[in-house]
Amino acid sequence: MRFIINILCCILAFSSCTEIKKYHSIHAGPKPIAVVIERNPGIRVTGSETPLSVLYENGTLIYSEQSEADIPFYMKKELEPEDFKILKNEICMTEKFKKLRNSYNLCPNILGSTTVEIYMSDGKNSKAVSVYGYGIELEKIHDRIPYPDKNDKLPDEFRRIFRKLTGLNFIEAEKWTPDYIEIMIWPYGNAPEKSANWPSGWPSLSHPLTRKRGDSYSLYMPGLEKNDLNDFLDNLKPKQAVLINGDKWSVDCRFVFPGEPLWMKAFNKMQ
Repeated sequence: MRFIINILCCILAFSSCTEIKKYHSIHAGPKPIAVVIERNPGIRVTGSETPLSVLYENGTLIYSEQSEADIPFYMKKELEPEDFKILKNEICMTEKFKKLRNSYNLCPNILGSTTVEIYMSDGKNSKAVSVYGYGIELEKIHDRIPYPDKNDKLPDEFRRIFRKLTGLNFIEAEKWTPDYIEIMIWPYGNAPEKSANWPSGWPSLSHPLTRKRGDSYSLYMPGLEKNDLNDFLDNLKPKQAVLINGDKWSVDCRFVFPGEPLWMKAFNKMQ
């Protein structure tokens, strides 16, 4: 009996290691050293937000921009060694940032506001700070909002780093396409519209990279296929489900960033 139990444990351990390897292969790449994310309470899948800006240990910078149609996209810039050194020294794990609390609440009596989270790492130590009641739009009016004295004050160092990371822009930067796109699906069995068939050849529940999340799943497809995916999603009706493996699902997607499990883990610890 003990022999059988040992065999089962080995099988489970091997399966777990295989899942971990698959997950990390999706997020392979340089390690992030500075990340800023804005959390929106109205997002369809909680926690699926992508960064406004990410700086990596090798000098790669990825940052978001808005098109004339107000559609976000990402730019990528390989910083020159000297420029990278200057930026890194200016924002990464500064002494003032290290002294910040893990979280601040600028408007505790207001529900549904945005949250900004900043992650920093020097390769040995890391720190994450969250500020509720702050963001791109709130930054424009923050000083004019009459917050009561009992609310937290926005730390100057947090604001300085936020402005720096979200204000970076380079004419010679190139449009960035991720290695993978995460397709998030969750049950939509009562969808009133006729379901749309998931294209054959696209990843399904049985795909080797697919990950289960409770009653939901994450499917992964190459970033180079993003235009085909966008065309498919744009043609879906508001109350139309997608038929995958015989079941009805709601679908949303996001870009996958290199090294994102590092900052996700840090942010999750604060919740």
